[in-house]
Amino acid sequence: MTATPNPHTLPAEHLVPAWRNAFTAASNDDSRTALYRTVRLEWYDTGIRFIATDSSILVESWAAASRDFPIANPPQLDEAPNHTLTAIAADRIMVDFLKHRATEIKQYNRDTNDGLNPDPIDVTLSVGTIDDPDTGQQTLDVIGPQQHLIISSPNERIALPIYDGDYPAWRVFFVGGELRPVTQVETTPDVLSRIGQLDTLPMDEDDSYLTLGMAGTRVIVTGTGRVPLTGLFVPRATAAAEEAA
Repeated sequence: MTATPNPHTLPAEHLVPAWRNAFTAASNDDSRTALYRTVRLEWYDTGIRFIATDSSILVESWAAASRDFPIANPPQLDEAPNHTLTAIAADRIMVDFLKHRATEIKQYNRDTNDGLNPDPIDVTLSVGTIDDPDTGQQTLDVIGPQQHLIISSPNERIALPIYDGDYPAWRVFFVGGELRPVTQVETTPDVLSRIGQLDTLPMDEDDSYLTLGMAGTRVIVTGTGRVPLTGLFVPRATAAAEEAA
């Protein structure tokens, strides 16, 4: 695994929903530094995997580097990434960046449908400091020599702090538990609301937005489409189950 990843360029229409998907699971508890408004990034040759969790809900989403959908399938969970980092998105800078790119994507689609030939919108992710001439980030308002996740598009460039610490071994949450039908699960409105925000950009009307499956004491959420995702959450025990326990 390299100390600093090579810059990775992704289609904006892949990056925007993939980051948003993961960020729906980020924690709002500022006492949990590793999870507070953070997104875990895993670099692969074919794209980047985005992960976030608050310990009760976890979402991982995949943004392929290629616009060719048939090869956009994410790597298996046991395939080691080339590099990992945890970006801190505690303020609105990344939210606004994604909003601006989403607006550009809509305009691109309109121009394409009108028979024009607009340039596709790409976003480049790299790691560097503002005094690194190779990043072109000298004008960013970032203080200190520490490295940041630098996110660039043709019209905007931002830098996010990188969390310097361990991130939970999130893969273990997906291990074990046979899928089996259940008659009832209970969860909080907050969890359902956040699951409902997941955007998988289905390729056509036959693609399902989300499917749910019960695996032991967890609910597995999967989405198919241009931006694949997998998530899980722990349902609340029913009163009968609590009494039996």
